[in-house]
Order: sequence, then C-alpha cells, then structure tokens
Amino acid sequence: MKKLAIFLLTAALGAGALTGCGLGNQAAETGDNTQEAQTANVDTASADTQETGAASKEVTVVKAATGGGPAPYITVNDDGSLTGYDIDVVNELFSRIDEYDVEWEITEFASIFAGLDSGLYQVGVNHFGFNTDRAEKYIFSDVIAIDPVKILVSKDNTDINSVYDLPGHTTEATATSYYLSVFDNFNATNPDTPINYTFVEDPGQTPLHVSEGLVDFEIFTGTTLQAQVESLGLDDVKFIDVSTEENEWLTSGVETPPGTFYLVAKGNEDLADKLNEAFESAVEDGTIYELQKKYLGVTEENKLTLEQVENVKALIQQHIANTGE
Repeated sequence: MKKLAIFLLTAALGAGALTGCGLGNQAAETGDNTQEAQTANVDTASADTQETGAASKEVTVVKAATGGGPAPYITVNDDGSLTGYDIDVVNELFSRIDEYDVEWEITEFASIFAGLDSGLYQVGVNHFGFNTDRAEKYIFSDVIAIDPVKILVSKDNTDINSVYDLPGHTTEATATSYYLSVFDNFNATNPDTPINYTFVEDPGQTPLHVSEGLVDFEIFTGTTLQAQVESLGLDDVKFIDVSTEENEWLTSGVETPPGTFYLVAKGNEDLADKLNEAFESAVEDGTIYELQKKYLGVTEENKLTLEQVENVKALIQQHIANTGE
C-alpha cells in the first residue's frame, strides 16, 4: 500500500509568494511563474528505493498539495489524515503506478499554485474547475467528476424555483470560479436581465450569506452545497434541483469544459500521462464508480464514463487551441 504522509505547512514556500486565504478558499492564484519554475519537475523530488527480490527500483516521490476542502471531495480528519473523493481518487491512481509515490501537504489555497509554480509541489488537488488562466500554467488531468448541480435559496424564497428565475437576482462568485464565466456569458447576452454577483474570496461562506439574506441564491455542485450547509448548521435554506435542460440553458455559449480536475505542474508530462492512464483504467474496471457511490451518491445511470472523459479531454484541447490563436 502506498504510504501517505501529511505535513502541515507552517512556513513560507521558498520562492513562491504564499499569501492566501483559508481552507477551501477560491481566491485568485498567486506566485511567480518563471520559466525556471514552470519546468521544475519530479526529477528534483526526493526518491525512495524499493527492494524487489535481488533487484532494486527507484520510486520518485511526488508532492501533492491541497487546501483541505471542500467536502465531500476533500476532508481533513481529526487525526490530520485526508479523505474524500478527490483524495481517494488520486491515491488510487498512484497505487496503480510503480514509478511514483505520493506525499500530501495541506496548505492555504493560493499557496497550492505558488508551490506548483516554484516546483515545491507537482500535483494540486482541490476540486478545481477549468479556466483559461490555469490551462496556460498547468496540466489539467482527465475530468474526475461531473456532478449534478443544485440551487440554494432561503426557505421563505418564493421567487426562485428554477434556473429560469435567476436573472435579476443576486449571488456571489470567486475570481476563478466556473460560474463566474457562466454569469458573465449570460449577462453579455441578456444585459436587460443580468444575474447580479459580487466577488468573494471564500465561497464556503456563501450558503451563510443566502441564509442571512445577503444574497438571493447560490448555484453549485449539489454535494458540495449540501456538505457546506451541514457544516454551517443551516436549517433555514432549501435546495432546488437543476435539470440537464436547465443547466444547458444557463450555460449556453460557455466554452469552459465541465467537471472538476486536479492539476499537474508543467514539466511533469510523464507523470500526468501515467495518472491519466491509471484513471481511465479505474473508470473502466468500476473503481471510480465505487468511489462516486461512496462519496457522491452517484447511481449507475449517472456514473462517469470513458466517453465523457474523452469528450471533456477533447473540449479542453480545443479550448486551449482556440485560446492560442
């Protein structure tokens, strides 16, 4: 079994600027992104030697960083260990690769990117959505989850019953969130009835702001919203399911690939390829479905498929190609 070491980051990260926000914070990424930092790879990481009979095999230790949230994708347990869908997926992938082992560090959200830029970390895991800025700096993994979406409103809200009611109402977004691009795209084509949003650094507090009446709604991955509401102890809010048709209406024209990913620092293409190969094998043999059932309540009908993985991969490649034109 692969060894798992958790280190709490208490000092500044080498060359990276490590100012950031709390666990699970979706603040804008910081940190110098020099060419030297971009090409830093696992060749500079420490390596163990494992004895296999008379022969020995070198195993490269990969440093993976996480901000410790959001649940149920990432959870820091009372003993400091990490669990959750994203964590278990990545651990499963490394268990299938002989050449690499993984060590985990918990750090501030913004420090994940500073560490990837400086070469301190090779993998970042924090329920990341796709955006163009990240695609220019990091390697996106295969999509590891495409989750059903829900709307969160206060229990006494009678104005919002579906996504079609969101125009003219208020919410919050982070500078790098997927839904920021959704709102901007919608508002550009519907200037008379925009979705009004304000920027926040910590999306984990938006459910509380809905409860307090500071904003009208939040739309996000349903499992994450439910976990946040439970963590905050809110009992005066309710969830509204978003159908595929409704979501397509809201996101029409948005070129951003759906789903969530982990990131690999550029310069680690071999690592990224091997992790993707392991993931696709785990999808094919049903391991990923079992983790989806355990953490996300996914059923056979809406489990992640290889076809979806390949479709999102093609969307990312096309998006990157279009951006570079």
